Amino acid sequence: MDRVELIRRSLRAHVLAWVGLVPLLGLPYSAWAMAEAFRCRAAGRTQWNPAGRYVTAAWVVVGLAMVLQLGLVAMVAMAIAAGGDGAFD
Repeated sequence: MDRVELIRRSLRAHVLAWVGLVPLLGLPYSAWAMAEAFRCRAAGRTQWNPAGRYVTAAWVVVGLAMVLQLGLVAMVAMAIAAGGDGAFD
């Protein structure tokens, strides 16, 4: 991968990570961002990546997005399991 492609992929991972914060709809974007960031890390070992900080930020944001997504799914599952009328007691 040449340096220009590495920079583009780094920026793509960063943007996709931020889009991944959208509840439920952002889950595939988070996975895509993780894949892009992983590819950038692998390619960045052989050459210098000027946009390496964007990849690091993408990892942080993707981690946050995954925690929030899993928390949302857990809350919905607990609400369904409670079996109430939808109102919080």
